[in-house]
Amino acid sequence: MVKVKVIPLNKTIKVKKSTNLGKALQELGFELPCGGEGSCGKCRVKIIDSDLPINSADGKYISSEDIEKGWRLACQHHVEQDLTVEVEQWEIKIEEKIMDQSAVQYSGEYGIAIDAGSTTIAGRLIDLSSGNILMTKVAYNSQKKYGADIMTRMNFASKEGAERLQKELRESIYKIVKSMAVQTKSTISKINIVGNTFIHHSFCGLDLKPLMTIPYKATSLDKYTFQLSELSWSLDGHPQVTFLPNLGGYVGSDILAGILSTGLFKKDKISLLIDIGTNGEIVLGNREQIYFASTAAGPAFEGGKIKMGMRADKGAITHAHCKDGKIIADVKDNATPRGICGSGLLDAVACGLKLGKIDQSGRIQDGTDQLVIKEPVKIFQQDVRELQLAKGAIAAGVEVLLQNASLSLDQIDNLYLAGAFGNYLNIDSAIILGLLKLEKNKIQSEGNTALRGAVLSLFQENFSQITSVVKHIELNSVDEFQNIFIQNMSFPENYENLI
Repeated sequence: MVKVKVIPLNKTIKVKKSTNLGKALQELGFELPCGGEGSCGKCRVKIIDSDLPINSADGKYISSEDIEKGWRLACQHHVEQDLTVEVEQWEIKIEEKIMDQSAVQYSGEYGIAIDAGSTTIAGRLIDLSSGNILMTKVAYNSQKKYGADIMTRMNFASKEGAERLQKELRESIYKIVKSMAVQTKSTISKINIVGNTFIHHSFCGLDLKPLMTIPYKATSLDKYTFQLSELSWSLDGHPQVTFLPNLGGYVGSDILAGILSTGLFKKDKISLLIDIGTNGEIVLGNREQIYFASTAAGPAFEGGKIKMGMRADKGAITHAHCKDGKIIADVKDNATPRGICGSGLLDAVACGLKLGKIDQSGRIQDGTDQLVIKEPVKIFQQDVRELQLAKGAIAAGVEVLLQNASLSLDQIDNLYLAGAFGNYLNIDSAIILGLLKLEKNKIQSEGNTALRGAVLSLFQENFSQITSVVKHIELNSVDEFQNIFIQNMSFPENYENLI
């Protein structure tokens, strides 16, 4: 056995000699976004009192200056002797807000709504007698240490078993639920959870294999209800825990909740709902017919597969704009720039396009493969390509749904942007790059529609008004999808008319 001391946690763990360093650190919550394949460069650690040999992955993702200082990729090295390592950890700030302090003292019926996302889990405590939101909490989904994206986690599950992922997910949700119940000394009568299909299957213990192979079907679309004893949870009132039903193979109950939240299913006019993430879920329709699809946008919008990409934490470039022929970047918390998140990448590429530093094909124009945003942060040619793949997938998905519905863009009355990225993106930048093709006045950011819909589900048990009119369009079975996708990768020439 050898010891690994971790700074700044001031914790020491014991592991077997020759254990992979990245996997050894996972028990402390350390993330391997690419699953330990050495293809993302996000698992940097600094070796304090020893040395580790440099390999090709280190040289690809870490500057020679930082390598000299002892920085290495944890997933690419094994522990052969006692080590002290410094770990860069990005911590999410727990959002906690008492909306109505007097209502917290009410001893009536309470419910909890949970949006179980791939990266974060959000929960709300609701007074079911009044509908008041009493408390909101947000924390990380601890599954993320086994992969930043769903496919990496499923690969982990297939190799090492899905039980560990299920345990991490259930414990992450339980911590939020228990914390809210304890703080308010309330008795919970019901708990409703929404999430994507993978999260649904993982929580419910369903077979993940059908989601991993063509034609990417869900094992089940049904809702599942659990007693606390089945989850090893302990709460006063012994509420049932219900995971709401999915809509399709890669369209989960989070999108059902989004439809519920926006009221799209009640309207006569045509609406479009887009939840932009690793999987872009797209919904189009009205009360008569709703079409939906999921498209593999990839992790670029969340900073994944971007050379200097990161989440929107301290030091991240979150936005950028053009001024006097230059790119001006906004850095979260006014800290030293360390990387760029999805919204910042979108702005930076849009600025590059407007300034002529990037052309319509996506090629960086100054003869190099990089564009400085704010030293030392740059975007690279491959980063632009990753963004083009992501935005092309979303735009192509919208086009295919329009074709199936026999509709045109100008017949859409509203476009609702859902999810964290949809809430923070600059709509002008999204239009400039061709991610969104509607007039700006038709587009509105709706924030976390999944969480709001989960809250509404506490008061509505029957979803037949939605499920009876939905139609799943499987993009992988659409013959012309690949051509439409390729056509949507380039940036538009005449975006000025839309912004």
